[in-house]
Amino acid sequence: MGRDEVIEPAEPIPAGSRFKGYRDFVVQDLVIESRNTRYRLARWKTPDGQTLIGQLPKAVQVSNELKLIRIRY
Repeated sequence: MGRDEVIEPAEPIPAGSRFKGYRDFVVQDLVIESRNTRYRLARWKTPDGQTLIGQLPKAVQVSNELKLIRIRY
């Protein structure tokens, strides 16, 4: 269960009342959210002048033509 929310009765509870537990009611929500990940590709210059750059994970491809990032699952 993702989270629990306890809802008490709106009316005052009379003195001497006994708690009898909960009546559960489950609601399932679908949450769609944007999540940005910044991939910081480390760049190194070697003594002989070469540049070494980290590579993106295979699941992420960058398309320079469309300027979109496509994720493969």
